[in-house]
Amino acid sequence: MRGRLWRRAWQLLPVAAWLVLLGNTVVPHEWRLDPRVTLCLVTSVAAVGCWARVALPAQRGVWACMAFGLSGYAVGFLVLFAVSQGEGGGPWGLNASDCASLLLYPAGYAALILLARSRVRSWTPAALLDGGIVALAASSLAVGWVARTSPALLDGRPLDAVYAFAYPVGAATLLVVTLTGLATTQWQLDRVWGLLAMGFTVMAVGQGVYGFSAAAGTFAFGTPLDAVYTAGPVLVCLAAWRRPDEVPRRSPSGNVAVVVPAVATLAALTVLVADHVRPVPTAAVALAGLAILLSVGRTQLSWRQERQLAASRLEAQTDELTGMPNRRALLERVRRGLAAADPDAYVVLLDLDGFKEVNDTLGHSAGDRLLLEFSDRLHTAAGDGVARLGGDEFAFVLQAGREEPADLVAQLRKAVSDPVVVDGCRISVRVSFGLAQICPGGAGPAPGGAEVLRRADVARHRAKAHRTGVETWTVQMDDGARDRLALLAELRIALDAADQIVVFYQPQVDPSSGSVRAMEALVRWQHPRRGLLAPGAFLDTVEQAGLLPELTSRVLDLVVAEQARHRAAGAVVLPVSVNVGAADLLDPHFASSTAVRLARHSLPPSCLRIEVTEGVVMTDPERILTTLHQLEALGIALSLDDYGTGLSSLAYLRLLPVDELKIDRSFISRMAADPASALIVGSTIALAHGLGLRVVAEGVEDSETLSALTAAGCDLVQGYLLGRPAPSGPAASVVSGPRVPSLHS
Repeated sequence: MRGRLWRRAWQLLPVAAWLVLLGNTVVPHEWRLDPRVTLCLVTSVAAVGCWARVALPAQRGVWACMAFGLSGYAVGFLVLFAVSQGEGGGPWGLNASDCASLLLYPAGYAALILLARSRVRSWTPAALLDGGIVALAASSLAVGWVARTSPALLDGRPLDAVYAFAYPVGAATLLVVTLTGLATTQWQLDRVWGLLAMGFTVMAVGQGVYGFSAAAGTFAFGTPLDAVYTAGPVLVCLAAWRRPDEVPRRSPSGNVAVVVPAVATLAALTVLVADHVRPVPTAAVALAGLAILLSVGRTQLSWRQERQLAASRLEAQTDELTGMPNRRALLERVRRGLAAADPDAYVVLLDLDGFKEVNDTLGHSAGDRLLLEFSDRLHTAAGDGVARLGGDEFAFVLQAGREEPADLVAQLRKAVSDPVVVDGCRISVRVSFGLAQICPGGAGPAPGGAEVLRRADVARHRAKAHRTGVETWTVQMDDGARDRLALLAELRIALDAADQIVVFYQPQVDPSSGSVRAMEALVRWQHPRRGLLAPGAFLDTVEQAGLLPELTSRVLDLVVAEQARHRAAGAVVLPVSVNVGAADLLDPHFASSTAVRLARHSLPPSCLRIEVTEGVVMTDPERILTTLHQLEALGIALSLDDYGTGLSSLAYLRLLPVDELKIDRSFISRMAADPASALIVGSTIALAHGLGLRVVAEGVEDSETLSALTAAGCDLVQGYLLGRPAPSGPAASVVSGPRVPSLHS
């Protein structure tokens, strides 16, 4: 409350003093106060008000400069009336009062520069040059005008001419700087700048009239002109105590900021041209020449800024790593294609399959070298229009002409798919392409550039998911994308529901005795509308959404709970294998949480077996091996799933703490017809046994394969021949034939 009253007081006091001065100029002479008193009162109150504003923390530098200038203005009147009478009373013939009063203009100029800096991101030397050009041009015009209207002033003391011109030129310069500052913020006029603009406007008018009146010898104090040139300090004091509006910070812009110095330069040129027609005082010509020199410097600065701006624009549209155009540049080309309505233009978007594994395994520097090599190939094959969108994503605009665009891209895919050697590793480059027509036919509005890129991205995802390599966007793909989005939303609900995520079990059978030795848990989704969904219908969505840990946790809870129920019923509980992903094993608490889950149901660790694939281990070998060793230490058995399909099986086999290998079904299913596959399976079984590992063969669907595996000494077999996945619990049973009806749902 006190601060508000203080602020209000300093807004009223200078106005009250100015109203006294104004009234003093219009009342009858017998009622008037001495005009010297009112002039000193108004200027002093304005200066003290500005100094009081400096006590507030906001923008102290601005108002300190302004208060210093107003103090000089007020001191000038005090000196004029009380000491020297302003007639050469200072050293070297200087008028002490004028010297003090003229401090307002450089101090005010500095204050305006500081105030403008608070409203824009940067304040360049261009603004300072613009102010100098305007001041010099205005001075040149003023000298020329006075030479024509009051030549006697120029014939007298030079200081008299300087004083006469300094006041109007200084006030006009402050006004120009204020307007230029407003132009740089695109004329966002707030209360502070509005009051300053008004103050310097009336001051420029009043000082201009004063200058010419002084030159003509007709000036006198006590006229309404006193109220005009003193209104400026009053309005400046009011501006100091106004709360500034919230104005977004901007960079200097706007054509108006360029027009003002351009007009000033034209005025200076006019003075120089006029000198050839009719002699102009040397001072006017010199001032005009200086203005032209500053204008030349300003032009050079503008050219340099323009070159820097062009370089910045180029840099903003260039990828830093490859030097290729980036997403912004590609969107510009797509927009040009949209404007041209070219039906043969396509956006092609591509990325490298498995690039993340390269980064994770060999490091980001190796990934960058792979990208550089690949970008060179792509540039050679597709031309200069290829852009890197980020990461391993590239795109370009394809002009298909009469050829089928998918065929052209397929040829390009072959050209860039040769292996790349990075850090001694031979990396196979597999690329997925998505195409989208820039201007598709048919009704409806044309898509925007971002929408075309989105369509190409949808097609690329489909090419990657279906392993086709190249796909062209169709409306049906969007329907599928929306369906996946809806499926994801329903999946989040299913993970919280009690009855939607269910577990089926497939038996693992000893082929020599026919007895069930273990089970594998296979997740199913009992969808309320779509019915029972197999993992292939939703697991990809689970992994992409990062929900795999939640799903694994639910499966483990269901498996352990069912094992506990069978054990409570007196049945022999079989070990159950559960597949886990990289996200699970990268969790440092996975092993301990699994142990807690078993302890909660009083189950031994031997009831559970964790299955991992080689691809999962390769995601982050160091961290995942740490988790696997923690599981082994707890007594939880480990199995290496899909053995034979990875790239580092033999290298990691001696490092992984597993006691079981599961040979992938791709080898098992071909054993009966392919001797090479049978040889691989037999050799793998022998190798595993030599290392002390148990072997499980999955995908057994015929008696011939079962007989071959039995002869090869396979420990356990699993497949439709022996039992399909079913919701029955993991209790012990015996297989008495090729099918086991008790295991069917």
